[in-house]
Amino acid sequence: MDIANILGIAGAAIILLAFVLNQNGTWSDKHIRYDSANVIGSVLLALSAFLIQGWAFVLLNLVWAAVSLRDVVKAAYGKEMPPVTAKPGQPKSVETA
Repeated sequence: MDIANILGIAGAAIILLAFVLNQNGTWSDKHIRYDSANVIGSVLLALSAFLIQGWAFVLLNLVWAAVSLRDVVKAAYGKEMPPVTAKPGQPKSVETA
């Protein structure tokens, strides 16, 4: 087995483990463990995709890692990220019944 497959399998296993633990209620998606697992897993998957020149998957996993890393940093510093504001003329929130 080559390094690209090893990295890909490890990355997928980490992300899937975090997903399963979140779905069964063991981990919250708001906890640093969940986001840390997503950062590590997606970086490994991005490296795997890079090695096989799967550029769409490199992009996908780097964005996944960046979003998850933002939440890790937010949790580590105990700060809330500023809310995204609506553009002028758009509602600020959507309420559901």
